[in-house]
Amino acid sequence: MSGVHDASKKTHVESVVLQRYIEDPFLLDGRKFDYRCYLLMVTTDADGPGDGKRLHAFFHNGYVRSAGQKYHSGVSEDNWGAHITNFSVQKQVRSPKAVELWSR
Repeated sequence: MSGVHDASKKTHVESVVLQRYIEDPFLLDGRKFDYRCYLLMVTTDADGPGDGKRLHAFFHNGYVRSAGQKYHSGVSEDNWGAHITNFSVQKQVRSPKAVELWSR
C-alpha cells in the first residue's frame, strides 16, 4: 500500500511521527470522523475605572469530517479511505458516499 512504510527496513531516519492508533474508535454512521469547533477567549479592560477585566468568548460550531468508507479494522488496499478523514485523501477515495458527505 502506498504511503505505508516498514521503518525496520530503513537504515537512517530523519524524523518520525509516533502516535497510538485507536483500535476501537467512536464511529458516526459506521465511519470514522473528526469534529472541528473553534473557541476564542480574550480578556479586555472594562469600560470604567475599577471595573476590572472582562472575559469575552466567541464560539463557532465548526464542522464534522467523515471518512467516505465504512470502518473495518485492519488496513488494506481496498479500505484505506475508511481510516483517514483528511479532505485530500477522501477526494482520492471517490466513493459516492464520500462525495455526499463532503458536499453537505
